[in-house]
Amino acid sequence: MGVAEQDWTFEWTQTDGLQYELWSDLERVIAQHYGAAENPETEDPLRYAFLLNSQGQVELEYKEFLELGPDPSDLLADMQALYGE
Repeated sequence: MGVAEQDWTFEWTQTDGLQYELWSDLERVIAQHYGAAENPETEDPLRYAFLLNSQGQVELEYKEFLELGPDPSDLLADMQALYGE
């Protein structure tokens, strides 16, 4: 596991102006923990998304299989419902 600077995602976040941090999980540690991969050799882990609170506890989870993962606008709407605007 490593922060975005360790692979192509860092450049992508800078180019697209994303305002949040992306993480890479090249060794599938996080994917295995959350059930998106069975082992480190899993080629295509499922695309899940989790909203964690400041203590690292899961507040929301999106485990439906979608080719590109959950729609960010859905996540934003859910966050606004939880925390306000």
